[in-house]
Parts: sequence; structure tokens; C-alpha cells
Amino acid sequence: MTETTLDLGAAITIRNIQPIYSQLANHLQQTTPFIIDASKLTKVDTAGAQLLFLLHQTCIKRSLNVTWLPADKEICKQLALLAITIPPLIGSV
Repeated sequence: MTETTLDLGAAITIRNIQPIYSQLANHLQQTTPFIIDASKLTKVDTAGAQLLFLLHQTCIKRSLNVTWLPADKEICKQLALLAITIPPLIGSV
């Protein structure tokens, strides 16, 4: 079984959230393992933060086999300012 990688790109904002949401929704319907690559993220607005949090919670709730490639520490700081903690997104930063 091959893992699929979802690249979140450089930004998740209200301007580009719909295609990212659609891509994530397709993967969440499957039971195959996948990788979420957040390593290129440099910008997340409140809509993007909500999407990441919902994604994390959905993966936990459904016991999905997901591997996160951690985001930059600046993204983690942005999320922390919104009181959002996503442990696998933080990784070892």
C-alpha cells in the first residue's frame, strides 16, 4: 500500500482554501494512509488555521493513519496566537 502525499503549499488562506479543502476531503473519505506535507507553509490565516485544526481533529476521530511533515516554527507561532495546538504539525520545532 503506497502512501499519498498532500502538499499544503506555501499558504492556506481564505483566497485558496477551497481547492485545499476539496483535496483533503477526498483523502479523508479513504482509509489508506497518507502524508500531510506542511513543511512549505509560510502563511496561514484564520480560515487556514480552522481547516488545519478540523483536519487534525477528523484524523483523530476517524483513527486515520496520517503522517505530518511539520510546519515551520513561524506557522506554529501563528497558530499558538489563535490558541490552536496541533501536535503533529509542530514536530520537533
